Amino acid sequence: MTNGTWVDKLTQIAEDAEHIQEDNSVSGLSQGERHRSILRQQTMLALSGVLIPYFQSGEKSMDQVSKEIESVIEAMVVKATKDGLDLDDELLDDLADASGKMIAISEEWHEVKLILSQTN
Repeated sequence: MTNGTWVDKLTQIAEDAEHIQEDNSVSGLSQGERHRSILRQQTMLALSGVLIPYFQSGEKSMDQVSKEIESVIEAMVVKATKDGLDLDDELLDDLADASGKMIAISEEWHEVKLILSQTN
């Protein structure tokens, strides 16, 4: 969805909310809240639909980065074992930190996905 479309949608929601406030004296607050709830649900549903491909590609990218980091760690251990060398602790620490950060990023990514996919 382009910015213009979202700007139009948000302008419509703001106008509807303003109209609801004017009507609250006649229709009561429950109708206004019900209307806002419907608009909120429609907006989140539209947004989550637009974001699905981005979340899917992001998850695939994060998985690939994690796999590559794990592959490097495994290769280092195999090489060190095969050649009888000491492991490069500093490099392993950096890779472990990177792997941990990728896990944290994917957890945050999942949280954002949950927030944006809620429709209630």
